Amino acid sequence: MMEGCQSAVCVLSDDALPVVEAVRALPRRGSAFVSEPIGGWVVVFEESSDGPEEDRLNEYTAVLSENLCTTAIGFLIVESDLLIYTLARDGCVLDYFNSWPDYFDETLQTDDAESPSGNADLLIAEVGPNALAEDIRAILDGEYDFAEERLAALTTALGLPAVAAQWGYHLLEQEEDAPSEFARVPAPFRILPDATGQ
Repeated sequence: MMEGCQSAVCVLSDDALPVVEAVRALPRRGSAFVSEPIGGWVVVFEESSDGPEEDRLNEYTAVLSENLCTTAIGFLIVESDLLIYTLARDGCVLDYFNSWPDYFDETLQTDDAESPSGNADLLIAEVGPNALAEDIRAILDGEYDFAEERLAALTTALGLPAVAAQWGYHLLEQEEDAPSEFARVPAPFRILPDATGQ
């Protein structure tokens, strides 16, 4: 499985161009790839959120949902061990999931660590209306060897684009080295940082 970090934000939209403009307006952003719409979702792979700090991904998910007046869900995988997601609508964070709450603080006892949350009913209402709550709960509560497996199961169950579970910014930069079974990101827009480095 892949090592390191990868992130993706799925934005509910049938048009990539407003998403591209919203990504360009993100504060302190790096380069990014933005997909064409895939099943009603545009997927954003942003360079600076492709790291172990979840704050940037959480912020960008909320800001994109607010600026586009829509729903967005951001995913972060850390070292194939940890899956985090943030679900936001119109700038408000609605749900959060962390598959390993004490991953970065081993001094926490499992009972003391924050609950991973993950509201299956809310995910279905906001993201995957054809999904079954028991399937989503099983994915969130289940045991997985790799975070990529959990994310692939979740995106499939919710009807999100498979590319969100397979790619991150840094993987797209090295696309020629990607496993052959990976779906290709359709016609990605490439956004470079602005001249000020923001």
